[in-house]
Amino acid sequence: MFQKKNFNFLPILSSLFIFLLIICSSAVKYAFPYGGAGGLFYGAQGTNLLFSQLPLPNISSGLSYFGLYGYGVSNNCIIGGFGFATLSNSIWTEADGVAGGFGGLISGYKILDRFIQINLMVWLGLGGFGIGNAEDSSGFFGYYAEVNLEIGIKLQKWMCLFFYIGYQTVGNLIPGPMYTQFHNSSPVFGARLAFGSF
Repeated sequence: MFQKKNFNFLPILSSLFIFLLIICSSAVKYAFPYGGAGGLFYGAQGTNLLFSQLPLPNISSGLSYFGLYGYGVSNNCIIGGFGFATLSNSIWTEADGVAGGFGGLISGYKILDRFIQINLMVWLGLGGFGIGNAEDSSGFFGYYAEVNLEIGIKLQKWMCLFFYIGYQTVGNLIPGPMYTQFHNSSPVFGARLAFGSF
């Protein structure tokens, strides 16, 4: 009688993943001879007194966001991509809130490349988000745009911790008239932990 055997794919998948990671890392090295990096980040809209004194519109829903990003550097020019989830802080304590996700492109310029790293970055993306609660909510296809200045400290040759401050705008594209159903413009701050070649 035929007996079915359990086959563990985990070692094969792990080996394949490591192999692909090595190939991709090598490709990035040749495509971007001046290095590149990728990692994770967390940020939040600035709603406190520190940012309320800035001469900028501050229409904030108290959004925080977290995700992954990566980029390459060539002749001090930065190009890459990102993806993240976003939540309003009220979603943890109240029934209503904002939740969604965005992905897009990173462009920027490396101002200083020493033990201290300074980069000027622009993040542009598209995504979807919902407003309301589990019983009654509205969904939108929207845009995301952010300009920020990040300052990093090299922890190792292959690891850098960045802190950044910038200005962010998020809003609806469809349905409804653009920028009218949901619009958020606010100073932002956050941290990024990057791994790569610095």
